Amino acid sequence: MQNQKFGRFTETVSVLWLVFYGLLTALHFSKLMTALPGKFNFSFTFLLLGGMILFAATSAGRAQPSLRDGALAAVIGGFLLFTMTRTLSPGLVSSFAVGSVLLLMGTWLTAALGREVVSSTYIWPLLIVVTCFDLWSVFSSHGITQQIVLSGDSPKEILNLLVLEVPIPAIGLSPILGIGDVLFLGFIAGAVEQLQLEWRRYFIGTMLGFGACLVTLLILEIPVPALVFIAPAIGLSLGRSVLTTAREVLMAIGFVASLLVVRSLL
Repeated sequence: MQNQKFGRFTETVSVLWLVFYGLLTALHFSKLMTALPGKFNFSFTFLLLGGMILFAATSAGRAQPSLRDGALAAVIGGFLLFTMTRTLSPGLVSSFAVGSVLLLMGTWLTAALGREVVSSTYIWPLLIVVTCFDLWSVFSSHGITQQIVLSGDSPKEILNLLVLEVPIPAIGLSPILGIGDVLFLGFIAGAVEQLQLEWRRYFIGTMLGFGACLVTLLILEIPVPALVFIAPAIGLSLGRSVLTTAREVLMAIGFVASLLVVRSLL
């Protein structure tokens, strides 16, 4: 039964990703959007990609993958990505292939992990940890994103494994959102299904988060971490169904603080 669910999930997401990528590629090479402002084309692509990730994450969460399924997806996805970095050159084909693997295997794996959440009171502590980590990753000089993605010192193939690159009409191939956004939304989708939370609120919170991130990007015109907007927006949208305790919030803050202390010592 799980295999049938994974097959349907793979088929649906793959077809939609093909249509999505094909549409952006066709618009990029056509003259339909060349007269439009670059910010409009970027916004159009950003929101469309956010919706694509949300669809993949939701499909994975509702398919109810088990930990065994998730582990299998991790092994297959890792093998495919390893192979791609050694066989594909940077460009539209490699970005399309890597993006499909990240969407399919990433959301399937994290949705399986999200189904292991046993209480809704754990959601806000998780959101706090994710938000703090993403801030550190992007803005700290020791952050993962700062060192690998923004520095430009690593090979292009490695960068492709960390971000979703898609063709922006009239602009060209560009990194838009990170793998962390894919993994996080898959995990929360699995938790929403497991805890029987409201899917509508999950959708609204996610799209509000993407919208707030886009507005900030357009105003500041510098890279900003999307999860800083998406994670709190989901928590606020889920409302009372994810109320937690002060003790768990303090534990989450203490966990983040201890990681920062350890990192500074290292």
